[in-house]
Amino acid sequence: GLAFAESCTSVLQVHLLGFSKLLYWAIFRIVWCLGLCRKDTSRVMDGKSPLSRISNANGKGSMGAIILNGFGPPEVLKWQEQGTPIPWPQEGQVLLQVLWCGVNRPDVLQRKGRYPPPPGASEVPGLEVFGEIIVAGANCSLKEGQRVCALIPGGGYAEYAVASELTCIAVPNSIEPQQAAGFMETTLTTYHNLVNLGKINKESRVLIHGASSGIGFSAVQPCR
Repeated sequence: GLAFAESCTSVLQVHLLGFSKLLYWAIFRIVWCLGLCRKDTSRVMDGKSPLSRISNANGKGSMGAIILNGFGPPEVLKWQEQGTPIPWPQEGQVLLQVLWCGVNRPDVLQRKGRYPPPPGASEVPGLEVFGEIIVAGANCSLKEGQRVCALIPGGGYAEYAVASELTCIAVPNSIEPQQAAGFMETTLTTYHNLVNLGKINKESRVLIHGASSGIGFSAVQPCR
């Protein structure tokens, strides 16, 4: 949570751990579940859509993915060439061809059997990705061909992943793909804590513990 230390210099001491991050993930899961409840109006297998071409190419509509062969050390992660169904975007969602994916602590915990995916989410690990939109669901403002980074509830360690457009950010060509793939988790966490909850402004003074960590480094940016 946030701990505020009142002093004559108005020092704002921010702890980017614990309750605030759990609150963020609770909000994200609610947004994802609302997306799952929408009616799927966009599934068209006409042989012309990008996904139709993908399905026709491999004959099964499946994709390659890194799957968990049990729980334990990194060796339980196995690449499976085919067999994982290609997900389909519902209303307000997009299908991404994953080009890069980030690695986060929940991925490690999932590998160890200590982090079950949210209801309705993919069993494939991976919470943040960078990729190209190849199919846009109904009522999406994002367009096919756009490069985006996205925060997703699972499924990032695969060739294709579905994301809500609410958790996608367009990526300019000036940003390296591997940088974009690791952008969402830490940046949204720090922004939510500092800006939405902490209400920092030009007069605020912020103390960041561990500024060399992923969260800490991201927290420095809005403070500057």
